[in-house]
This record gives sequence, C-alpha cells and structure tokens, in this order.
Amino acid sequence: MINFSPFGNRLIQSGYINPEDLRKAMFESRQSVRPLTEVLESITGRQLPPDLLRQYKKQQLFELKILFGVECFDPEITQIQTEQVWDLVEYLIPKDICRLHCLVPLSSNKTIPASIVVAMVNPDDQESLDVLHRILRPQGLNLQRMVIARNDFQQFLLEINRQEQGDLAFFKRLENININTVAEILNAFRACQSPIQEIKLFNWLATRSEPPVTAFLEILEKIKLESILALTIQAFGQITNANIKSNIKESRELLGRLSLLAESGSSDLVRWSAAKAIEEIEFDFLMVAQYLSQDPKKIIEDILESKTKQVSEKDLFWIYGARK
Repeated sequence: MINFSPFGNRLIQSGYINPEDLRKAMFESRQSVRPLTEVLESITGRQLPPDLLRQYKKQQLFELKILFGVECFDPEITQIQTEQVWDLVEYLIPKDICRLHCLVPLSSNKTIPASIVVAMVNPDDQESLDVLHRILRPQGLNLQRMVIARNDFQQFLLEINRQEQGDLAFFKRLENININTVAEILNAFRACQSPIQEIKLFNWLATRSEPPVTAFLEILEKIKLESILALTIQAFGQITNANIKSNIKESRELLGRLSLLAESGSSDLVRWSAAKAIEEIEFDFLMVAQYLSQDPKKIIEDILESKTKQVSEKDLFWIYGARK
C-alpha cells in the first residue's frame, strides 16, 4: 500500500488520475529519472492544471530544502537580475561549467568577504564544489549555495542557448557593417540588446586587425555618456594589433588623457576604466609617474574597496567595470 503525498492525494481528489495510474507514474518517474509531472501528462494525455503544477513545485522545493539543508531558489517567487547572471556566466563561471555541473550563478554579494550565490541541482556534489572553489578562491570570493529544481535549471539552459544565438546573430550582422567612425560605433552600441553585447562589441572592435583608434580618441574627447566612455577607455587596453599597441604605449597624448580621467573622471567607473587601461597598455612607468600623482594600481584598489562598501546590486560599475 502506497501512502501518497499531499500532491498525490490532490491529484486523485481532483479526478486528474486514479490511484493505480498514479502508482505507475511514480514508478516510471523513478525508473526513468523523468519529472513526475511529465510522466503524469504522458499517462493521462492531459496537461496538469496550473494550481496542481504549483503545488507540485512547492512540495518539490520543500523536499529539496530538507534534503540538502540550504535555501531553495524559486524563479517564480524570487526575481533575479538577468544582466548580473549573464555577467557572472560570461566573466566568472563559464557556460560549459554551468551545463556540466547543473548550476546557475545568481548574484554577487559585495559584503566583506564577498561571495557568489550559486543555485545548484545538487549542492552536495563534491566535484562541483571543488570546481567552484577553484574558480572563486583566487578572486577572494566565498560560495553561498542554494538548491534549484532540475526543471528550473533546464529553463536556465534554454535561456543560455537563446542568449548565445542572439549574440551570434548580432555579431554576424556586425561583420557586414562598416564600424569605423564615432557615429557608426554609437549606432552599433544602440543596437546592442544587453550590457554583455555592449561589452563584447567594444572588445570585438579593439581586437580587430585594424581597430578604430582614431574614433576611440574622438570618443575620449567628445562623448560624455558614461557607459560608452568607459567601454572605449577599456578598449585601448584590449587592442591586440602589435604595431598599434606599440605606438599606443609611446603616446604621451593618450597617457595624458587617460591620466586626467583616472584622477578626475566623472565617475568611479570612468576613473577605474582609465587606471585599468593605463595598466593594461603597459606604459613605461617613468612616463606614468610624470602624469599621475598616484600609482594606477592604487587608484584601482581604492575604487574597488569603496564599491564593496556601498555597492547596489544594480550599480552600473559592476556591469561595465569590475566583473570579478
């Protein structure tokens, strides 16, 4: 004799399924590792009503919480900042690791010590935990675990795939467009559908065989919009063309502009980006010392420290600036 759960009793009481077929569904679900709801709909040929689906979800999450001893993540109740999730997937915990270990990085807590909230299908899986610690510890980040239902994780995978397809389509369109002038760069920026695409756009421009350096310099001089200015500044440090990079390293004009922005830029994001670019371009330190009264590394550290003390989860800095 099988004692049914409250969800099972509700299924029978509602007339959705009879006890014998429910037993068959439970057995088949265990044997095939398919979700019970999927097996039920297959046996009955009918979709589960929304109220029954919600009850099943609540029961499932309660059981997961008891099983693993951590809080559950339910996307129907707790909204997440989608941009921050993509940011973490793009720059901290790669998509392949998310897929392989069935996990979702949800958010970063900028407390001290800082931590990353990760929802996992199996929060006790030691291999997954080892991988996460190898990623997070070098960044000085702690791990905060949550459990997520497998169905919700699968929805996350579908969203990742949609995001990837959108990015591929976006950059395929860019390949057929001339983007060399300030106006063309601004138009491409406005066509981006997410901060991640905006970041990738400027990285793509910087790593081309012939990056639009003249347009970048013009943006530094004329554009005040924070996100575009910060991404352009960062782009100087991402240039890969060896000859252009060598010329940039010798440019006192560029160093002077970046130094001014690093010391008195309009925001922490602009100041951080300029100090970071000076470091990544690898200007001769004797030259740097003639333009900056403070080591660019110290500027970066001071800004990061101040942001951890007063950061908001929606702060633009953590989207376009420090992503680790």
